[in-house]
Amino acid sequence: MKASCDLVIWMTAGRGIMHSEMPKSHDPAHGLQLWVNLPKLRKMIQPRYQDVPRESVPHAFNDDKSVEALVFAGEVFGQRGPIETETPVTYVHFLLDAGAKLEYPIPSTHNALVYAISGREGPMCWSFHPATRGDRDGEGRRWCGTDGSREGQAGGDRDDWRTSQ
Repeated sequence: MKASCDLVIWMTAGRGIMHSEMPKSHDPAHGLQLWVNLPKLRKMIQPRYQDVPRESVPHAFNDDKSVEALVFAGEVFGQRGPIETETPVTYVHFLLDAGAKLEYPIPSTHNALVYAISGREGPMCWSFHPATRGDRDGEGRRWCGTDGSREGQAGGDRDDWRTSQ
């Protein structure tokens, strides 16, 4: 399998998989790699890859169209991503227009990670500490785009791997 900028590769290692990450070019490349632990009962499943072409990733928008979401897994703004996960995971790439604000509910049962890919953080841009969870279900989180921002966001049920015996 060959990685490209037009392809999302979702790998579930399960009981083990061999892979190599050797770029052909020495030109700079940007990519995100996120490792999610499998529940105890799913750790020895058959390994698999899900290749998702860029055109298969749905785009969703907030009400005023100032925030675009590329939905890889889970559901955002009414769009469901094509990637099937072993535990509840939302994986989305938000693109915020300059001056845009995004309130996004994170269930209290989920952990969350927000990674700013580009753009500038401005006053009150982050109204919560990244990589923390909310205290109540559906508590809103706010991001803002001071000069146009690109954020990757991932979240998942933190108790799922503990309770899946």
